Parts: sequence; C-alpha cells; structure tokens
Amino acid sequence: MGAFPQDYNLDLNIVPSDVAARVIVDKALDPGAVNLTYHVTNPKPPAFQLAVDTLRNMGYKFEELPYRVWRERLISCAGDDNALRPLEMAFPRVRAPKSASMLDVDCRNAGIFENTLSKEQMRRDFEWCTKVGYFPPLPSAP
Repeated sequence: MGAFPQDYNLDLNIVPSDVAARVIVDKALDPGAVNLTYHVTNPKPPAFQLAVDTLRNMGYKFEELPYRVWRERLISCAGDDNALRPLEMAFPRVRAPKSASMLDVDCRNAGIFENTLSKEQMRRDFEWCTKVGYFPPLPSAP
C-alpha cells in the first residue's frame, strides 16, 4: 500500500512467537497450571510508531498520511482477494482514541511482566518477512 497512518496513537500489542510458544509449552507441561487463566499478551506494549520507525530505518520508503486519507487508500487497495481486506474491520472510519486500546491485562500467571517486543526483535521479524517475500525487497537490494 506504500503508506502508514500519520501519528497513529494506538499500541503495538504484539508478542513474539517464541515468547508465546514458551508460555504455552511451559503451562501445558506444568501439572499445577490447571484451571488458571494465562493472558499471553504484551503488558507494556510499545507505540505503533515503533513499526513505522523500524521499517523506515531498514530503508523502506512510504507515505505517512492523515488517518482518514490512509483508511480510504486501504479500502481502495483491499479488494476481495487482497491480504489487506481483513484490516478494513480493524480500522474504523473514525480513529479510536488511545484510551480504547489501553487494557490492563494481568500477564503474571503467564510469566510475562515487561514489554515483549524490542526494536531489535521487530527488526529481526521484519527482516525475516522480507527474506520470505511477505515484504517487498528493500530499495537498495539488487
């Protein structure tokens, strides 16, 4: 799509797959873990801007558009057979206030106490997405 929403103020609530897998396996193998709830989420997620900044630092070029303009582009790009289509529901016509995403979830039972997503982890994940073709090649790549 070549664009991100400008000043998008929601959190990037992502848990790396190795962290989630560790929690799931640990709890599945722990006989004392029965009948408890395990929230496998990021209790202190970074801002969405981390993704934008990471991609930009990797060399990707894109526009940052006002939310309304960005969403219109998303809808126009997201045909029935396009991978962007499910995102239409995630981004309402009117941008939600940050308070709408501020859930206080207790992740202590899962052993998660801090932010699970570092700049380095995000860069590694995005590099992998580029390597396997989920992201376009970097502009400087042959």
